[in-house]
Amino acid sequence: MPRVRINGISVHYQQIGQGPDLVLVHGLFCNLAFWYLTVAPMLAKRFRVTVYDLRGHGHTECMPTGYRAIDLADDLIALLDHLGIARAHLVGHSFGGAVTLACAARHPHRGATLSLVDAWVPSLQQIGKAFWQAQRGRLAAAGLKEYDQLPRVAYGFIEELIEHRERDGAAAPLMSLLGPPDIAGDSRRLKKWRQLVEQTSATCDLPDGTGLGRTEIAAIAMPSFALFGRRSRFLPTLLALETLMPSLTSRTIANAGHLFPLLQPMLLVEHIDGFLADH
Repeated sequence: MPRVRINGISVHYQQIGQGPDLVLVHGLFCNLAFWYLTVAPMLAKRFRVTVYDLRGHGHTECMPTGYRAIDLADDLIALLDHLGIARAHLVGHSFGGAVTLACAARHPHRGATLSLVDAWVPSLQQIGKAFWQAQRGRLAAAGLKEYDQLPRVAYGFIEELIEHRERDGAAAPLMSLLGPPDIAGDSRRLKKWRQLVEQTSATCDLPDGTGLGRTEIAAIAMPSFALFGRRSRFLPTLLALETLMPSLTSRTIANAGHLFPLLQPMLLVEHIDGFLADH
């Protein structure tokens, strides 16, 4: 597992393929495996693909602070510097979209294009307490009560998990994101989240839109693409992006929710390939 020390933390990353550089940034409650076994190999036929674990996720070190989108964007730039990547196509899912958006706003010369995949941008869409309270009831009814301690910023994942359980009676593809349970039956991913919530500033940092307000977003000039599921709870983010970025190319996918990149990876690759072919 390649690791590099940047910005005072040990970061886990992987690279695959040859060609122009493309970086995939995962969202909350995930790690680089979200991309590495599905989307990355397909894109690696045409690009050199870099994936990595965000600060406090996967095998990247968990630090007490530094979880705002702009902080994580600085981690990304430091990783690109270490790898000798001067410019790359940036693709971010969920909160990873906020990270790539912050990167585009703060370091416009480092991104060739920007692709936002069902992104959540805190400054454009706040997470309501009433919605989360309703979700906790659905969690209990679905037999998933152990997840009700997760921060509200994870509700995109939680909602998809509930809907799969309610619709299909199972949620195996999404449960796999939690990783294997330990000897006590607890998920390693859940333990990682509890560490973030209890021992770091993540709960306060993640919803913090500092440096990524409407003015900063409107100033982004690089070619940009947004792809969202029509069943996603993050469509208000898409509507705001379309208003702020008139040149944004946007698409929605029918019968798709927040985690469609995991459930329909080929569809995502087709759309990304189509956009990048023009840039």
